[in-house]
Amino acid sequence: MALGTDVVLKDDADVLFPEKCVVCGLPTEYKTDRLEADPPPSYFGGFKWLAGKTGSLRFPLHSRCSDKLKNQLSFRNLLIFGFVIIISVIGIYHGLNRWEIITLGLLLILPIALWQMHNPPPVTFTVDDGIITFTFKDRSYAVNFAEINNTTIERNKRGDRKDIS
Repeated sequence: MALGTDVVLKDDADVLFPEKCVVCGLPTEYKTDRLEADPPPSYFGGFKWLAGKTGSLRFPLHSRCSDKLKNQLSFRNLLIFGFVIIISVIGIYHGLNRWEIITLGLLLILPIALWQMHNPPPVTFTVDDGIITFTFKDRSYAVNFAEINNTTIERNKRGDRKDIS
């Protein structure tokens, strides 16, 4: 089950957005706000995120929509970080082995994953290996974004990242 529609760009590309809010879809009148990137899916991705080295971009957002989106992302990140701490404490306190800790972790992360699948944020992005991957909840916004940035969603769906425009 897809959480959204992905659009992939090179990290040195000039990223252009439609002139409408990413959250509500209404015209923004050039109002923007900065969002931080999600951690890249690598071993050290979480450390980069904690150090604030994942990157950031300005998105077209109304101030109210920006607050709503930042609260949703912060709540998700707080839950994940909290569960990592809980799993570590329980594992150390009870002397659990590696597989018991992994099982406990998966059981605790499952509610967050289900919540994210049924209520994904309007937009997230990740910067990794010279590529920015944007994930939009609204497919029509993603298509519009892809057109403005001279790329296509179909190419991204195949995973063809070598000829990204």
